[in-house]
Amino acid sequence: MEARLAVSPDGEWLVTAQSLPDAVKLWNLRTRESLPVPIADHAVWPTVAFVPHQPWLVIGWQVGRDMRTQKGHLRIWNYATRQIVRDQDINFGPNQITVAADGKSMVTLHTGSGFVNIWRLPSIDRFQRHLQSRPHAVTRDLTLAARQLDGGALAVEDYTESERSAVGGSTETPVRTRWKGQPNAAPLTSLAFSPDGKVLAAAREGRDAPIALFEAETGREIGVMTGHGAAVNAMVFWPDGGTLATGGLDQTIRIWDVATRTLRQTLRGHTRPVIGLALLSDRTTLVSSSSDGSVRFWDTKAKPPPAQVRIDRRFGARWFFTPDSQSILANEDARRVAWFRGPEFRERTQLGGPEQLVALTMSSDVPLHAVVQFDFNLTGKGVIQIWNYERGEKLREIPAPEEAAIPIAFIDRGRKLLVEYWDKNEAVRGLREFDVETGMKLRTWPRATTQGMPVVSEDGRWCLIRPTNIIGQYPLNYDGELVIPHDAPCSLIDLVTGMERKLEGVQAGFKAARFSRDGRYLVAPVGPALTVWETESFQVVKSIAATGSVLAPQGAAFSPEGDRVVATASDAEAVRFWDRVSGEQVLSLAVPGARLGDPGFSPDGKWLGAVGRAGGLYLWRAPSWAEIEAAERAERR
Repeated sequence: MEARLAVSPDGEWLVTAQSLPDAVKLWNLRTRESLPVPIADHAVWPTVAFVPHQPWLVIGWQVGRDMRTQKGHLRIWNYATRQIVRDQDINFGPNQITVAADGKSMVTLHTGSGFVNIWRLPSIDRFQRHLQSRPHAVTRDLTLAARQLDGGALAVEDYTESERSAVGGSTETPVRTRWKGQPNAAPLTSLAFSPDGKVLAAAREGRDAPIALFEAETGREIGVMTGHGAAVNAMVFWPDGGTLATGGLDQTIRIWDVATRTLRQTLRGHTRPVIGLALLSDRTTLVSSSSDGSVRFWDTKAKPPPAQVRIDRRFGARWFFTPDSQSILANEDARRVAWFRGPEFRERTQLGGPEQLVALTMSSDVPLHAVVQFDFNLTGKGVIQIWNYERGEKLREIPAPEEAAIPIAFIDRGRKLLVEYWDKNEAVRGLREFDVETGMKLRTWPRATTQGMPVVSEDGRWCLIRPTNIIGQYPLNYDGELVIPHDAPCSLIDLVTGMERKLEGVQAGFKAARFSRDGRYLVAPVGPALTVWETESFQVVKSIAATGSVLAPQGAAFSPEGDRVVATASDAEAVRFWDRVSGEQVLSLAVPGARLGDPGFSPDGKWLGAVGRAGGLYLWRAPSWAEIEAAERAERR
């Protein structure tokens, strides 16, 4: 089911034309009441347009679903008096209707006939016919038209040069081609003129769904905008021509600054492609329709984006916000521990520890961190060091004789430490629990981590064991990434009871996983989607299609409140946020040229971070209410 839409010139009315079931509804935007619009019972694929300076609505439809009938209909309906002004049978139903700014003529696009017709209003007398191809666009005064020629070339034709006399049959009205571009293998998907007719926007298929801007009179290219993850279906300019909104197959709406060709805002919420856009008379409210059957209203007033900070150090995979959210502990170059504090975490202090650092973990409750050093050939004895990073004091060493050991997580408010171990021959693997104060071994889960990579919930109750490639049982792809089969073994340990259970039938081929803060849910990227499980039952409660990005999600996490899910990828869609319950995408953050790993939130929720695969820690700070209000005041001025 899909809906087309149009807004009346006075901004009072919105009309939607819906397929399956075929229906047209008129909505009063002030009262939100709807009126049924009369169309024939056999009408299919309706399309609509308002007539300026008159309370008239033009509705066009195909008669029956058999295109071979070549029958269509046009109707003008007065929505003030609820009376039909004019009915006209035509050949082929229109796919698109554009009414001139003076309300005296209109253009209809007919895919089935291969022609564009121009009609006088309100008589619906045709006086021009032109060859057409989709997409098609005309200026508001109906003097210039843009279309795609054979071979994918873009052309602009001058309708003012046409003979303005009545035509009939299949006669084509001669037109002059103002200019045409070069052939292009990528088809055009959408065209739109600015309200003054001076700029033409042309969207094509392609990886970045490029939108080119041209001088309409000359064909000179002004610039190109990219950012959509799939083809653009709909475009609308603001009245001053300075802003352009685009909607596409990637389910997003993007708002662009035409002069600078930069992206101002990305709007998300539709669950299927965006097919229609219209701007209300307040010039801030955008209306969109989608093939998901919904019509949405968007407030496009600019909000300050999260401030981005980059710490240009080579971070390892393990880094943590401290419990007070005021500093960051990180593994640098897999050789040292650094503590980042101060404004934007710019003040760096190197902490004590082994010269050859292998792994790091940190308590989420108390100022403790644990590091380990051993020979990379696994020929030496592992020693785990526990430090108080605030005092720079080493509290204890825990030897792991004849074993390699990696500290995984502190649990029980920092009183216990979980360690993954394996012997030098990598024949035995498992999890071991130590008492932090005494260094004594408490519990062991032998062979629990044959497949490796434990993930522990922040509340210390759950430990998920997911596959890894440390012992070389899984292949790598061409990018050097681990390829784990979906039926790889996976298990869940209840750290309160000590019970471990195998997760039979669970799709375990994910690269990363993270629990919610309360341990109730788990999220992980599985292919191009994000899967959310209820932890105790390990039942899937939500699957979120992470479409719109070329790269599949690389890592995932919950916001501190647990109501948002965030995933990392690359470039324009480097960080994306979804509502956990509805699955709607609500925000994206761009990092051009970067590919990000696992994300993480500060405990107070004010900072989000992710390490770039090429180095550097990217951080975003959410804007404060004061900053939001200041931006809104500046916009009103």
